[in-house]
Amino acid sequence: MGCHRAEGGDYHAKFTGAQAITDWMPAGGKAAVLTANYQDPTKKELKSSVASHVLALQLSLDFSNAGVTPPGLAGYTLTTGLLAGKTVGEARAMANRVLGAVPIGGDLSPGDMVTVVSAINEMFVP
Repeated sequence: MGCHRAEGGDYHAKFTGAQAITDWMPAGGKAAVLTANYQDPTKKELKSSVASHVLALQLSLDFSNAGVTPPGLAGYTLTTGLLAGKTVGEARAMANRVLGAVPIGGDLSPGDMVTVVSAINEMFVP
């Protein structure tokens, strides 16, 4: 999650397995962007509510894409909120860019992305 240089960003967090995710989540913290690159971060190393919510959404999208949960989550169009008219997939991409400290246009802050992504997670996480 976050953005690699190819996407215009400098910072990302990589989790190499389920245990790394389990050990890190929920991370809590402020609605902060990444300021470094991480691999299997600990809760002490990375405290960002944006990162925690983005990872939860990514897992939901991965499960939907794999057919573990109902398919089509990425294509669901948001009907309310700051990103009304965007799909869940587009919202996830925007949240990753914000998390990776990449400007996305408009005035969406990390706090705004927490609001959007947590609302999506609350709608779709069983």
